[in-house]
Amino acid sequence: MRYLLLFTALLLAGCQSPYLSMMEKAGIPKREIFSHRVEDARDAQIKARYQFNRTLEHYRLALAAQEGDPQQRYAELERDYAASQKAAQAVEPRVNQVEQVAEAMFREWEDELNDYQTPALRQASAQELAQTREQYQLLLAKMRDAQSRVLPALGALNDQLLFYKHHMNAQTVGNLQQGYSTVSGTVEPLLIDLQRSIEGANGLIQRLQSP
Repeated sequence: MRYLLLFTALLLAGCQSPYLSMMEKAGIPKREIFSHRVEDARDAQIKARYQFNRTLEHYRLALAAQEGDPQQRYAELERDYAASQKAAQAVEPRVNQVEQVAEAMFREWEDELNDYQTPALRQASAQELAQTREQYQLLLAKMRDAQSRVLPALGALNDQLLFYKHHMNAQTVGNLQQGYSTVSGTVEPLLIDLQRSIEGANGLIQRLQSP
């Protein structure tokens, strides 16, 4: 609760350095803040992946439907698209926040290596720094790769939504199904990249939270 209250207040202020300083004065180190931010980004990606997958499945079901009101199906697809757009918009700011605190944490960690008096401990800490940084950089690349697919996926979903709206009759079902093939080919790679990023985040969180 203490972390959440401080995090919310200072995040709204948008000042990273004062935020980190105040958190550390409250007894919360950068490593813990970093771990929480990776968790936040991962959770946002989980929600986005779920929503895009749900939307794609609803598009497929709408095209396969032989009965029911096409107008109602269109309204449902429109809500799904809006939900996917909202979920996607929540991801990038959280990835940016991960990157901001990571830079501060690694910079401090590297500077403090000079404070060691015991060579063996310094070497062990330097090795852990290198491994953590490498794991983080791989994760960040996965997060950015997934993010690069978001706009094309949203664009494909929107195109399919418009096409469905304009061709809601039996004569154009074939064209609708062809459009679905295109949109699924755009959305499914995003789902794959999001899953890889989620798994990478879980691995880094496990490293950060291990004794």
